[in-house]
Amino acid sequence: MDPSHYDLLFQRLSGMGTPVGRIVHLSNITGPNYPEPVSPGYYWDSETAGAGVFSLFYLAEALPRGGFAQLPRLIVLSDNIHDVVGNEPVYPLKAAVLGALRFIPKQVPELECSSIDIHLPEPGSALYRKLVHRLAGEVIAENGHGVTVYRGTNRMVRTVEPAALAAPEPGASLLKPNGVYLISNGAGNAGLLLAGL
Repeated sequence: MDPSHYDLLFQRLSGMGTPVGRIVHLSNITGPNYPEPVSPGYYWDSETAGAGVFSLFYLAEALPRGGFAQLPRLIVLSDNIHDVVGNEPVYPLKAAVLGALRFIPKQVPELECSSIDIHLPEPGSALYRKLVHRLAGEVIAENGHGVTVYRGTNRMVRTVEPAALAAPEPGASLLKPNGVYLISNGAGNAGLLLAGL
């Protein structure tokens, strides 16, 4: 995978004068029988996961240099990242794209990102045709929904609601006696100072 290919693609698209409103990223669609399970129900394939995440990063880096008047919306389509029903195969390594989709808008604030996870029905079935129709609707919609999951005929959207946290009692420590804590820092001695408390 050569990151410069994204620059070439976007430069050519903007040079054609054709507006690009959506980019649908399909690297995380692998199908129902790929790869072999490492434990019941869970699948591991670092090559597929890496390709999906790195291609997203390369794409997001190249988009602002592409000469677009307005950046297109990025929609990442995947299969079997979320364990919703409880009996579908799950590919936990592919879930790395969810982290990328949270990180990318912090680096490119004008880029709207969303994730749609599916479980592929039998090709040609009525459920398959319905899913294709619904995915087309998701792609052409004005706004994405962050994380959307389709399972069978059900559509689920991840939502976050604020939760009230009780204030600690005055003078109470947030640290437990003999508690075990992981202290991590990237630079300096702040972690060492905190560890000495």
